Amino acid sequence: MSETRTFLLEIGFEEIPASYLEPAVRPLSHWLLQYIENELTGGPDTTLKTRIYYTPRRMSVLIENLPDESLKTLKIFKGPPAKTAKDEQGNWTIAAKKFAESKGVNEKDLHIKEDENGSYVMAPKEIGGESAISILARIIPDCLQDHVPFLKNMRWPQSGKITFARPIRWICAIFGDEVVEFEFAGLKSGNLTFGHRFAHPEAITISHPDEYVQKLRDEGLVLVDPAGRKTLIVAELSKAAKKLDGALVEDNELVAEVVNLVEYPKVLTCDLGGFMDLPREVLQTALAKHQRAFVVEKNGKLIPYFLVVTNAPNLKSDLAKVWFERMAISRLEDADFFIKEDLGKGLEALVQEESRVEWI
Repeated sequence: MSETRTFLLEIGFEEIPASYLEPAVRPLSHWLLQYIENELTGGPDTTLKTRIYYTPRRMSVLIENLPDESLKTLKIFKGPPAKTAKDEQGNWTIAAKKFAESKGVNEKDLHIKEDENGSYVMAPKEIGGESAISILARIIPDCLQDHVPFLKNMRWPQSGKITFARPIRWICAIFGDEVVEFEFAGLKSGNLTFGHRFAHPEAITISHPDEYVQKLRDEGLVLVDPAGRKTLIVAELSKAAKKLDGALVEDNELVAEVVNLVEYPKVLTCDLGGFMDLPREVLQTALAKHQRAFVVEKNGKLIPYFLVVTNAPNLKSDLAKVWFERMAISRLEDADFFIKEDLGKGLEALVQEESRVEWI
């Protein structure tokens, strides 16, 4: 039995929309495993363990317990009838030799065997035994081209005919401590990844898949596991709300979106200022949709603060806070204007206006 190793494939790219990530990496993981089982393990293999990771700038598949080489099996190919396979002197005929050549078998290994239909020439051949690295290098480009679905794709100068949601910037592919070498979209694979765009843009060498997650966190300030990012975001939001003597207003849909917008979250507390006379639903919706911001409540009422999850571990809070507050004020002024406009017209007039709208 061959030894087993862990395989890592990471595709790095320009920031991809949050809603694109999981629907793309899951099919990639599924089909990559299918290809591996077909080519390497010879069928479904319950010992293989697959994990997926993704951030706005990368998607990764890690597969444990891959064998070093494909399964070896002896296959018997059936050829022409025995009467046409040997001449009167007992030598193999041209038909038999061509059969052996077509199957990649030495003519010395041919033999005659009888079955229920008569006597035929047989060619035994040992198949399999191909290295896992060669198989991976062959199947990965096809898998990336055919099984990473996006709502919209684009091309860029170096991509040739390859399309992707955003330009690909690096490919990290390692099997144990060896690089799986191939080319895709004008790039060569290697053992390099990159840290957080703002906090650690330098290259990071991944010597083995087992160190991938921890090394990106410690050196690159990237939490590549979406579950880990979600846990940290919820914890930091709750902590910030508690400091305001309030409680976080839960918004699971917004949390799911924010998880896929950041690589290393940092929560920022901002002042809401006025606008507390706006209806709660309007205030909460405007901040969530336009600012991806969370609100805080106390005794069932919103308090004049909001929380944002930034993608900047080394962010200077005093400088960023002003920008977020200005943007929030702009959006809330719009909401306040439209509410006053609607209230001035009255419900009956608004219903009449809507009746003239054509829905297509």
